[in-house]
Amino acid sequence: MLAVSAAIRTTPDAGPTGTTDTTPAALGKNAAAPSFDLPRLGGGAPVTLAAVRGRPVIINFFASWCTDCQKELAAFAVASRHLAGKVEFIGIDTNDDATATALALLRHAGDHYPSGVDGNGQTADRYLVGALPETFFVDARGRIISFSPGAETVAGLLAGATTLMRR
Repeated sequence: MLAVSAAIRTTPDAGPTGTTDTTPAALGKNAAAPSFDLPRLGGGAPVTLAAVRGRPVIINFFASWCTDCQKELAAFAVASRHLAGKVEFIGIDTNDDATATALALLRHAGDHYPSGVDGNGQTADRYLVGALPETFFVDARGRIISFSPGAETVAGLLAGATTLMRR
């Protein structure tokens, strides 16, 4: 089960934006991103990885109780608008009983991409999320090419997206 810690885990090979060239060891670089089918935060069609197959996607695991997650939401709003039509974005609200608060935080930040509810943390467990927030960069073939532990920035998201679009 995902720990409910807001501490940021770092890795020794982290670049200037925190994006790493490796994924959690058990997944392996270029491993297939685990599929998911989650209820949509706020209602509507389920949020699935299959829905964006064939397009690069940035997946962000977050929770309303996570201070660093709250801080990075504005960066995701800016990057997702800038990359509209080029890279998909998916949020996954993990281990969070306050889904109304999570939805309000996303709306306040200006995030309009689909976000799923991973109430029991099973999807986060499949991605080996150790601490929130964590962001995964998945290419159009559905392969994890990198991940970023900790809060993301607009620059980090754009750099990761550039790498995704080259693949």
